[in-house]
Amino acid sequence: MKKSNMIAAGTELAQIYIDRRSGHLSDFFIDAAGGCLGIMIALLGQRLNNKRIKGGGNDWV
Repeated sequence: MKKSNMIAAGTELAQIYIDRRSGHLSDFFIDAAGGCLGIMIALLGQRLNNKRIKGGGNDWV
């Protein structure tokens, strides 16, 4: 999750140098939260998929 926070910070820092754009701390927190949430959803999906595979199969049908 450290990488997603670094990307969010980089995005906001880059906006400082672009005309008519601004990098706000609140935008950073929103971007970072979205990145963390996306990673958590992906990890949950991976865990559920691994459980389904180990369990033998037709849990989802």
